[in-house]
Amino acid sequence: MQPLKEIMLDSYTLPWVNQVKHLGHTLQVDNSMSIDVNLKPGAFIGKVNSLLQESYFADSKILIKLMMSYCCNIYGSNTWDLFSPECQKLYRSYNVTLRTLNDLPRMTHKYLLKSLVEGPHLFVQLLSRYVTFAKALLDSYSFPVRVLANICILDMRCVLGRTIALAAWMIKKPRDVDLLSAKDVKKSIRYADLPTCEEWRIWVVEDMRNILNHETFDVKFSYEEAKEILEFACIS
Repeated sequence: MQPLKEIMLDSYTLPWVNQVKHLGHTLQVDNSMSIDVNLKPGAFIGKVNSLLQESYFADSKILIKLMMSYCCNIYGSNTWDLFSPECQKLYRSYNVTLRTLNDLPRMTHKYLLKSLVEGPHLFVQLLSRYVTFAKALLDSYSFPVRVLANICILDMRCVLGRTIALAAWMIKKPRDVDLLSAKDVKKSIRYADLPTCEEWRIWVVEDMRNILNHETFDVKFSYEEAKEILEFACIS
């Protein structure tokens, strides 16, 4: 690799660095944003813990709605590779939080989590925002931004082009941002599909949780039996 040329400013040589802070984000020389992404699971968990300290008395459904409203804004996610291993760590933190708020085993199958939340998974939320962000770049008032967006969106080597292509593939549409929408992403994409043969688990989990939460009064199982059945349905 050829050495980078020096850039001068008022007779001073500007140093080259591997990373730099900009608007709260850590920009890296390889454009991976891995440092920035790796900080987000901790920040997300911190927000959730603060929420639980203030609203520990609330029902699990209310806590989940509060989490979705106040802990999932994830500033800067439009610059990430949402399919990267670093982002998978954030999704796992989100999954663990859902299990904790619903008092489910930590090893509960992730395809069961969708039935516990009224709304899309964090991955689907971020991907839908990414599509909206790409549209905004293409419609920007800035001519250079529009030119660069059009170049990048057609280039699978860059994060923007690769992410849009994968989103289009997942919802089975052409790789054309004009044909994509956040609504399509939320409607068509699932973080983890529920296998048809495993649908019985949802009904068992809901019934056992009702027993454990004393929402069902005419029951045939004791508290201990309901807890054992719930664990079997969640992790077997």
